[in-house]
Amino acid sequence: MEGIFFYIFLLLFLATLIFGFVGVFTWSRRSVPEARMLAYLMAALLIWTGGELLGLLAGDVENIILLGKIRYLGVMSAPVLWLLFVIYFSGHGVWVTWRRVGWLIVLPALGLLFNWTMEIQTWYYRSVIVSHAGPLHILALEPGWLYWVNLLYLYGLMLASLIILFRMFMVVPHAYRKRIAVVFFSALVPFLWNVLYNFDFVWQSGIDITPFFFSLAALVISWSLFHNRFSGIAPIARDLVIENMSDGMMVVDTSRRIVDINPAMVKFANLPAAELIGYPVDRVFQHRKDLVAQFQGKTKVETGFTVERDGQQIDFELRISVIFTNQKKMVGRLIELRDVSGRRAKTQELECYVQQNASLLADELEQRQLAESLLKTMMILSSSLDRNEIVIEILDQLRKVIPYHSAALYLLNGNKLQLERVVGPEKIDGKSYTTPRRQDQIQKIFHLRKAEVFISAYSNQPNERGDPVYSSMAAPLVVGQEALGVLTIDRFESVPFTQENAEILQAFTNQAAIAIKNAEYYQQAAQTAILEERNRLAQELHDAVNQTLFTASIMAEALPQIWERNPEQGKQGLLEIRQLTRAALSEMRTLLMELHPQRITEKTLGTLLDHLTHSVSNRLRIPIELEVVQDVILMPEVQLAFYRIAQESLNNIMKHASATQAWVVLDAQANRASLLVRDDGEGFEMGNSQPENMGLGIMRARAEKIGAQFNIQSQLNHGTEIRLTWENGEAGLDE
Repeated sequence: MEGIFFYIFLLLFLATLIFGFVGVFTWSRRSVPEARMLAYLMAALLIWTGGELLGLLAGDVENIILLGKIRYLGVMSAPVLWLLFVIYFSGHGVWVTWRRVGWLIVLPALGLLFNWTMEIQTWYYRSVIVSHAGPLHILALEPGWLYWVNLLYLYGLMLASLIILFRMFMVVPHAYRKRIAVVFFSALVPFLWNVLYNFDFVWQSGIDITPFFFSLAALVISWSLFHNRFSGIAPIARDLVIENMSDGMMVVDTSRRIVDINPAMVKFANLPAAELIGYPVDRVFQHRKDLVAQFQGKTKVETGFTVERDGQQIDFELRISVIFTNQKKMVGRLIELRDVSGRRAKTQELECYVQQNASLLADELEQRQLAESLLKTMMILSSSLDRNEIVIEILDQLRKVIPYHSAALYLLNGNKLQLERVVGPEKIDGKSYTTPRRQDQIQKIFHLRKAEVFISAYSNQPNERGDPVYSSMAAPLVVGQEALGVLTIDRFESVPFTQENAEILQAFTNQAAIAIKNAEYYQQAAQTAILEERNRLAQELHDAVNQTLFTASIMAEALPQIWERNPEQGKQGLLEIRQLTRAALSEMRTLLMELHPQRITEKTLGTLLDHLTHSVSNRLRIPIELEVVQDVILMPEVQLAFYRIAQESLNNIMKHASATQAWVVLDAQANRASLLVRDDGEGFEMGNSQPENMGLGIMRARAEKIGAQFNIQSQLNHGTEIRLTWENGEAGLDE
């Protein structure tokens, strides 16, 4: 008989080693909730078996009873920890709260209390007896009524865990039921043994070997857990990262039923996790059932959708991928859901936090915004070259940069500053800006060339409406070393300008001064261009018309004498005089068109070319044949380009061709036109052409501007041919 007790002792000792090893192993992976609970369970079982072993070896009754009480800490904790482990293992970890755990341990805690006070009451144990089996001391206890109540409660916890495991077994796909079965039977065996032992269905040795069966279960469960790396379609140990991540994660089987779901996805579904596990995936997307139908049967999906909740639009990213076994068999799908709106909100919060705690960055951002405003203002000011428009824009754009109530712009006119423009409330005029005191301040700013702020400088001098000027600010308009004027602004309320405003105003006026100066340069350039054009026309008038009329005048004076001597020769002279006057008339018409370019677009192109060819023919004294196939008034820009290219081509004939005859052919229709200018002159080698001298580059640029084709052919001693072809592309598309 003593040999049997020795073997029982060895079994408990082996169980103690197993509990220690598994406990250390699982504690090293405590970041996973299931592993942490399993480690706690191993600690409780270690206390159970350790107390049992030490009690068998204790020498006196008091130590045996004390170790029995310590052992009971593990006995009462093991069923509770086992149930918590199964809850986490089944994916219902969200159920575990401190409050619920507290309710679970109320009765076991009372059992521990009465167990430690067995000497003063008999509710838990009626009697305590110590027997001997060789060197081993066996503690025999006669249980009381409270012991049986507590035992039945612990059995209820074990049954609850078995029911949870059985429900998992029925829900998960067939391929994963083996893992659930392993855990289920690992718990069932020690539970059944303990029931048989406590109700005297097995031999009563006085030593409970239930921990040994738990040690075998611990080995099987830990191997099943960590051999599968805490993964699977029904995860035996769910990674803490997945459990706490903000993205929703969900696993569904091939029947589209939910197998596992993390808290983020539970929150999206707005249903308890218990009402989702084992049910169709439609429950999660009850507000967007169209998504389920849209992606049914697809193996991979990446898309986005929007859900309205509490009056807000929330954007989500959805990803669906397939889960395969090692044998490449599809067993389910992994669904990932990301709240993009929340990510944007967190980004905005982070940016706000950075702005609040980084004043230097805020200052830099403010300066950058100011620079962008000034750049935008400069672009607006630079878009016009009219001085009056620029003055108006300066005062309008300044109000956007620095709010004011009234403003005035003074510009230098000769040696005196002159009030150019005033803006402000109704009835305000320039009188309040021409007072001696105001003029003195303006002159000071103009000569110092530096912006200044005047607080209450004119508070005793209200404007025409009676508004007191609380604060004024002025800055000079300077370009390089040249001062162009002064810009002043006023406020009628007690919000004074600051020195920072003065610096901004100075930067603004610097840009405004450049815009005004550019307008002045443009006006000067325009006047110069007009003067040069007038000089050119005067030179043309002198070279062509004046010379023609002078020749006609000389011939007219000599005509009477020629007529007396030879009437036939006199008739010939009359014809030449008529030809000269017609040439002068054509030249005058051409010059009048140059003086009034708009007339070029008011007549048909054939009429214009008729005047032009007659003028050139009379000047060159060579025949120029003009053939007009069809003639209309073309679009203004097209007609002007055709006329200028024809004019430049005929000028080249006069200057370079030494031709004896020229031909001009025009075919002008509403949506297409062609022009041919040809001569029989000297021509040139195409490789040696000089566009800058012959105007070819200008003609080609004019043609490109209207979308026409420009071709030139020339051969030495065989003349030159210029062909221009245009077709209205928009009209072709409309047709």
